[in-house]
Amino acid sequence: MKKLSILFLATFFASCTTDFGNIEILSSLPNDLDEISGIEITPKSPLLWMIDDHGNKPNLYGYNVSDKKVEKEIPVRGLKKIDWEDLASDEEGNLYIGDFGNNKSKRKDLAIYKLLNWQDTLKVYRSIFKFEDQTEYPPKDNSQSFDVEAFIATKNSFYIFTRNRTDGFDGTTSVYRIINGPGQNDAVFLGKLKTCDDKSNCQITSAAIDHATGKIALLSHDKVWIISDYPEGNLLEGAVKKIQLEHSSQKESIAFGDSKTLYIVDERNGTEGGNLYKLTID
Repeated sequence: MKKLSILFLATFFASCTTDFGNIEILSSLPNDLDEISGIEITPKSPLLWMIDDHGNKPNLYGYNVSDKKVEKEIPVRGLKKIDWEDLASDEEGNLYIGDFGNNKSKRKDLAIYKLLNWQDTLKVYRSIFKFEDQTEYPPKDNSQSFDVEAFIATKNSFYIFTRNRTDGFDGTTSVYRIINGPGQNDAVFLGKLKTCDDKSNCQITSAAIDHATGKIALLSHDKVWIISDYPEGNLLEGAVKKIQLEHSSQKESIAFGDSKTLYIVDERNGTEGGNLYKLTID
């Protein structure tokens, strides 16, 4: 009976092993961080900084990748947390929170928060924006392309990439530029980037930039796109490389660890997800 029990347990755990393919799982995040929506690394800190989605505390979490634990938890006070969807940093190491989740394309209070001295005395500047080409709130189902879950901060500008939710999704993300500054600004339409022809798992859920090389990473549930070699300010003229991940889950966050390393986090869904992964790129 004992040998039979051991054999059963070995078979059970083998059957539960997940194949993560070309991404390496680094750790399972704490249960109270089950809905991470943005991650970022800055030169001001060795930690991987995280935010989570609406319905959770308006906090920054500093995660030690090596020790696999949360080392810092910083409340971001004085902000109305509606739908935090991504985290970014600029060349100086300032952090930005994108409060622009907009599933039905009907919000008029889209915002990006700049966090100054965020590890000491936290100060917050707010940038409010609207899409220059949106006239209806909400628009018709075939025009609901104003949801945002991904952005980067570089060269005194924000670049945002929409999560296209239109009926008859055509495999594109719309790219907009916003001036990095307090107050009200327009999101200026730059064009569309074709992500997929088959339209499966091609909606953009997070973005990151490596300030050393200028490479930009876009994420979906099972793909990463690397944009490189573009003229300054014109991302749409860059070379685009698609990396098919050999693992699909609700991946919502991506960040550069260094020029050859990407960190990815997925949301917890029942017994699956809630993990930190590493992807090595060329």
